Amino acid sequence: MSDTAKRFLKVGIMVALGLLIWFSPAPEGLDPLAWQYFSAYAVAIVGILLRPFPAPVVMLSVVGVYGVIMGPKDLLVGYSSTTTWQVFTAFMISVAFASTGLGKRIAYGLIGIFGKTSLGLGYSLAFTDLTLALAVPSTTARAGGVVFPIFNNVAKTLGSSVEDGTSHKLASYLALTSYHINLVTASIFLTGMAPNSQIAAFAKDILGVDMDWMTWAKMGIVPGLILVLIIPILLYKLFTPEIRKVDNYKELSRSGLNEMGPMSTREKCLAVFFAMAVLSWATTGITGFNAAAIAIMFLSLCLIFGCMGWNEVRQSKGAWDTLMWYGAIIGLSSQLSGAGFFTWFAELLQTHFNFSMFNPVVLLLILVVGGLLVRYMFASSSVFTTSMMPVMYTIGLVGGAPIMPLAFLCAACNGYGAMLTNYSGACGPVLFGYGHVKMKDWWTLGAVSAVCATLVYFLIGLPYWKLIGMW
Repeated sequence: MSDTAKRFLKVGIMVALGLLIWFSPAPEGLDPLAWQYFSAYAVAIVGILLRPFPAPVVMLSVVGVYGVIMGPKDLLVGYSSTTTWQVFTAFMISVAFASTGLGKRIAYGLIGIFGKTSLGLGYSLAFTDLTLALAVPSTTARAGGVVFPIFNNVAKTLGSSVEDGTSHKLASYLALTSYHINLVTASIFLTGMAPNSQIAAFAKDILGVDMDWMTWAKMGIVPGLILVLIIPILLYKLFTPEIRKVDNYKELSRSGLNEMGPMSTREKCLAVFFAMAVLSWATTGITGFNAAAIAIMFLSLCLIFGCMGWNEVRQSKGAWDTLMWYGAIIGLSSQLSGAGFFTWFAELLQTHFNFSMFNPVVLLLILVVGGLLVRYMFASSSVFTTSMMPVMYTIGLVGGAPIMPLAFLCAACNGYGAMLTNYSGACGPVLFGYGHVKMKDWWTLGAVSAVCATLVYFLIGLPYWKLIGMW
């Protein structure tokens, strides 16, 4: 079958599904309008899974077709959402870190502090990613575009490359550490990963809780930082690289910084704006400022003071792609919520399944383990978010799970669950593509780190959240 035939077969499946739901009678107790919105949402999710076209084309097509039938105003509401614009501007800000070289400077500075051993290089990498996660929501841009290329070059300078013939190379260890840490830091901050904002929207629509930047950080910081400290040494013990001591780490740091030259005015401005943005996000509960407005102001200051140019904004394909499909899916999910779909779905589950028979913590564990097992079927954290997060939240809600732990555990599972394979997150194919790690090792060590993360969130996260009054 030709590629064109496959594409039209996928489109045919989407059309058939949409027509089937649209012309079926709405289930008892559900508003017919909600059923129509569900038809659009189901077609969108299947379209993103099958990918007959890129995700933005799929979503624009769904909005266009259903907009003609139902009217476009309600379906376009996602493009006016502050959540959508916060994600879009945060993607743009990541361009400034690459353009100015500030991310690279942070990495070389940390190598000079921690890089005496290969384990120290792992921690240098981890702390670099953690710093960038405060404002760079693209896991691919963070690890694949800034962090790992630097540390891969360091490994190559030390004589560790794909061609060196060893199975436990320094480059292999750093590739695994970069991927796993990247997915841990993705869940520490609201700005750590693009789907986090969509998860926060689901939490508000389904669970009735406001997961703003500071609330997210308060819940994520302790278990997240513990994992940042554990993961590098865990991988080091299980996958010890052949190079363990780095005698010339100071020289590597100096060489990298000297090559960059003195800190430029653009870097200094970006560092100041970055600190201002993080402080502003952290104090929104006090100041009342909107997080999306802060992100837009951050971006505008970067443009005004030359940290990046407008041409770079126009050429940021990832940001524009995200704006197109993300705004559409946010609009559809908000209409589903407004029409009472999630409330009806919760009542339906409550009628047919007795989730309340489980202890609340056991139910949380079932949801997280189930979410991890299902991740093998998903090649995108965003698709997992749009398809599974409403289901997980609804099951937890009807089963009586504590709301805030439910909200955050499912979100964290979405992040670190991508460790399991080399395709579960967008950054996986990039780092796996370097060829440093065999697939067997990638999957095995990914499972170990995912189990470790689950244990930390349950054994440390839950008591910590109880201590700070989050349940």
